Amino acid sequence: MISSTDSVQSQQVVEQLSLPYPFLFDPDCNIFRRYGVGQALGAPLPAQFVINCESRITFRHLFSFVDSNAELDTILAELDQLAE
Repeated sequence: MISSTDSVQSQQVVEQLSLPYPFLFDPDCNIFRRYGVGQALGAPLPAQFVINCESRITFRHLFSFVDSNAELDTILAELDQLAE
């Protein structure tokens, strides 16, 4: 997961929620921009990506007002394809 908050704030969230996966702190939003994630009021909008072992994006869902997040079944199907 990538967070646009600073490492102190993000680490507090990680600890409070006992999140079991790695976090990347990107308070300057450099990574968000490189991935083409939109912004609203200076903050990055939600987006989901599936990245394969060769560091290639195999699935991308960028926020829209119609579909704010990708469907879980869609993401799981993409992950299943990678496992084949």
